[in-house]
This record gives sequence, structure tokens and C-alpha cells, in this order.
Amino acid sequence: MSFRLLSGDPPRSAILALLLVAIVAALAAAPFLFPGPKALAVAAKVLVFIVLVASYDLLLGYTGIVSFAHTMFFGIGAYGVAIASIRMEPGWTALYRSLSNLLAAAFATLAGALYALWLRYNGPDTTLSFEIMLNILLMVVIGGMGTMYGAVVGATLFVFAQSYLQDGLHAVHEVVSGIPPLALLFEPDRWLLWLGILFVLSVYYFPTGVAGRLRELARRT
Repeated sequence: MSFRLLSGDPPRSAILALLLVAIVAALAAAPFLFPGPKALAVAAKVLVFIVLVASYDLLLGYTGIVSFAHTMFFGIGAYGVAIASIRMEPGWTALYRSLSNLLAAAFATLAGALYALWLRYNGPDTTLSFEIMLNILLMVVIGGMGTMYGAVVGATLFVFAQSYLQDGLHAVHEVVSGIPPLALLFEPDRWLLWLGILFVLSVYYFPTGVAGRLRELARRT
């Protein structure tokens, strides 16, 4: 039964399975374990972007369709309007790609609707900006394309880093404040630089994404 629920695609890696369980448990327990509104906001954002990134990976990872307009559906959902259009072409491949487009658009719209309900606010900068499209691409690459597990891992790691990296740099900055070169390096305002460095390192050490790399290691053992 569980195998069918996973569409015949289990994690195939004990480490990946444990990581997924840890993420789900942390998200479920976040409102009870971490006081304050920020932790709850981060957990909610992670959940929304898991749906959004998974919908985009359905296009990019499974069918090879590259779209930079995916946030349009995210925005549509946030504005409370659901639309999707498909141009049908002959052949099973075209049908498969068209259905993938429809499902991806539907789930992106759902993610946008959930995000607007959580924020109780919406605007072009919130759901329709090109920055969000770039963030989605980064999450897909970090997590791993062609697997829904990659969406869970990529969205969790990216949103967590985006939300807490500056706080972490601030703590390090206070510790090394007496050493000018290090204090300058760990300046909290440089968090975007560190985010870029972390992304480059993740691509270098996990070229197929975290989920893909863990699966490769599991196959070798």
C-alpha cells in the first residue's frame, strides 16, 4: 500500500528516508517546540514552497519542460483565481507533457492560494516576482530534479537558510567582533553572499541534488 502511495518511487536511501521523516516531524512539531511567530511563519513557508517546488519539478525534472512563467500560476492562486490551459498535440508524449503542465499549474495555484491565506496579504512582489522564480529553480537544483523528495529537501533547506542565515551570521559576528577581518567577513548584511557560497558548494558536492546524491550513494553500498 505504501509503495503504491509513493507511485512506485520509494526513497531508496536510508539517510534520505530519515531526513524526510525528520523534516516532516520538525514541521509538524514547530508550533509546539519553537516559540514565537517567526518559527511558525518559516514552517508555513516551507510547506507552501514544498508544494510549489514539487509542481515545478513535475515540469523540469519529469518532462524536461523549462518555464520561467510558473510563478504566474502561483500568483493566480494567491489572487484567488484558478485557471489552466492546455494545447493538445498528437501522440502520447504530447499528452503526457500537457497533463504535466496542467498538474503543475494546478498545484502551483494551490500553493499560491495557501500562501495568500497564511499571509493575509498579496501583491506582485509576494507571488509574481522573478526572484521567486529564481528561488524555485534553486530549490529544485538543491533538492534534486526528477523526484518529489527533492522538493521537500530543497524547499526546507533553502527557506531555512533564507530565514535564519542572517541570524546565524549575527551570532558569529559577535563572537569574532574583536578580529576585524573575520568580523567583516561575517557581517550579517553579507548573508546573500553566504547564501550564494552555500549554493555553489551544494551544487559542487551534490550535482544531482541532495536527494539524487543520497540515492546514488545508497545504490553503491
